[in-house]
Amino acid sequence: MKLNRLKKIRQEHGEKQRELAKDLNVSQGTLSNWERGTHEPDNTTLSRLAQRFDVSVDYLLGLSDIPKPQSSQPTTNPKYTLLKAYQELDTEELEVLEKLAEQMLKLKHKGNNQSPKHEGSETMEEG
Repeated sequence: MKLNRLKKIRQEHGEKQRELAKDLNVSQGTLSNWERGTHEPDNTTLSRLAQRFDVSVDYLLGLSDIPKPQSSQPTTNPKYTLLKAYQELDTEELEVLEKLAEQMLKLKHKGNNQSPKHEGSETMEEG
């Protein structure tokens, strides 16, 4: 597997082989071998190169002509933002969030004169 675009991208960013090799903790010869396709970097190094030059790994490998494809899920979508935040919560924080959501549903259903879908939940106390 040849890093078809590594040399070009490196040069476009004004970096010398020596500088990039030092930053990656590899020899200049190793970097040269990657650019010529005689050796392959490991997956971690491929990922680091892609991040460094703000391109996808597929672009580096010549598998795509799109340097950095758009995310399939826009980060401005409130549901996506909420889901991302949810995934970062610990168990205790998730319990608090669940109680808050239950309270919100109760208020919503109370306003619509409907019973909530999730019964048997305790009310959340301030504190």
